[in-house]
Amino acid sequence: MFRRILPLGLLGASLFCVNPQTLSAQSKQSPKQTITKSQVADQPQAEKTLTDSLSVQEGVYTDLKQALRHPQKVKVLVLSQIDSLPSSVGKLTNLKVLQIKNSKLTQLPASIGNLNQLEELHLSGNQLKSLPSSVGKLKSLQVLNVESNQLTRLPDSLMALPKLQVLKLANNQLKTLGAPLEKFSHVSELELRGNALGNIPLRKEELAKLPVYTSIEEALKNPSQVMRLELSGLKEVPSSIGSFANLKELNLSNGYLQSVPSSISELKSLQSLNLTNNQLSTLPSEIGDLSSLQELTLSLNPMERLPEQIGKLGNLKELTAMQTKLTSLPESVGNLKSLQQLNLHGNQLSALPESLGNLNKLGSLDIGSNALKGLPSSLGNLKELTRFSASGNRLESLPKELGNMDKLTSLNLTDNKLTQLPELGKLKNLESLQLSQNKLSALPESLGELSKLKQLNLNQNGLASLPESLGGLSQLQGLHLDKNQLTSLPESVGKLTNLKSIGLEGNPLEKLPDGLGELKQLESFRLDTSLLSQTELSKLRLNMSKTLVPEWVTRGWGNK
Repeated sequence: MFRRILPLGLLGASLFCVNPQTLSAQSKQSPKQTITKSQVADQPQAEKTLTDSLSVQEGVYTDLKQALRHPQKVKVLVLSQIDSLPSSVGKLTNLKVLQIKNSKLTQLPASIGNLNQLEELHLSGNQLKSLPSSVGKLKSLQVLNVESNQLTRLPDSLMALPKLQVLKLANNQLKTLGAPLEKFSHVSELELRGNALGNIPLRKEELAKLPVYTSIEEALKNPSQVMRLELSGLKEVPSSIGSFANLKELNLSNGYLQSVPSSISELKSLQSLNLTNNQLSTLPSEIGDLSSLQELTLSLNPMERLPEQIGKLGNLKELTAMQTKLTSLPESVGNLKSLQQLNLHGNQLSALPESLGNLNKLGSLDIGSNALKGLPSSLGNLKELTRFSASGNRLESLPKELGNMDKLTSLNLTDNKLTQLPELGKLKNLESLQLSQNKLSALPESLGELSKLKQLNLNQNGLASLPESLGGLSQLQGLHLDKNQLTSLPESVGKLTNLKSIGLEGNPLEKLPDGLGELKQLESFRLDTSLLSQTELSKLRLNMSKTLVPEWVTRGWGNK
């Protein structure tokens, strides 16, 4: 990942990767010599980090002696081919960017801490084995790049940099960060790949940059360096799998595995395990020993149960088990306190444990296409849930606690046997509500309180009327009511001024509200006109002429 942080006050320019040769003429002639875009035009695009709109003028130096003659004027210092940095560099108190890349620098002077205006420090490709504790005094530092050095440890003071946003530590010799990863939560871009950090988790973006080994023989040549391993078509897991102490990602999908060996527990650094599309009927109890595991994918296996020990995976964030043969979940699933996504679509679940309500970080839950007849009331405790799908089940009712999920943006209950809904007025963030293919005969008045709702699908129910409160859905864009028993619509429909599409086919409509002409954004209006009188048809055509519905559509409506 490459991101540019702009130093404040430096003419909007950022010097992430400046070519020192480009700047050398400037520093030798005069500290006020202007560098124009033409001077960097022949550089690779990735190295053109001078601002596109301005030339860098006063304050840019590539010669240390020149810089020290004008210490208060130096804002950017780019050096190359040096093996040491004198303590006098601490005199450059207005310095904002210091770059010494691909040199032979072995250490930094303690005086580096005097650079209290420094915002970017680029030291990649040197021979640094440590950083002075005075780095912690750089309170303005936003970017620190020390990739490809020989660092074995970090100073504790590094965690005290309040403005640090980018920290690049890749390809060093770090075995620890010296502090829990949570201490770096303020850093938006943290690169750790190419170290021997063991149990320290890597972000997905970091993992994606690492090489993937697809041969167990190649991987075993240097097992400590293997962090991503992908072996497909296996009939059994190699007995040597425990040799990869630093393995972060293991993909064993699309094979013929009938079991997973207990030795899987030796992979203490494993973050992602993909077992999709094998012949697994269960998992070993030792799966619970994978203390670093964040993602577990089990889809397309004839799996009938999950071991109780799965509840020990305290760092698990994503659990996916689609289209297996699961009939139940262990109570221990409620112990997965870090879980953010749970996808159990297409199984044979007939009930869910009450403990599911303990997953207070869960943001997405898909239990669609199972055999559920009811939902536990504890689901109302899932305060962080934003997406919930229980489509394709046998639900006849919903717990009233469902109305407490006030962060929900999407609720899909399509293809069930629902005859009524609980109060939904608290779902103030709901944008999509899918209720087609149920047995609803009425809707609660509280439906009109869903002020952010954009899509409402009630196709194929038994609705004979709609609540007047429907007009409160001020953001509604799609209203789908095909195949119900509606003979009319409430007058309040005319208040739905953001509506773009209405579906009313398969309803015995005899009368439509006069306010339809107020729907200026309406583009699609589908209905059967067979029961409408000539007067109603004429009025409808007039109303549609005030909308965006094409005239050829209204011409196709039959006359009486």
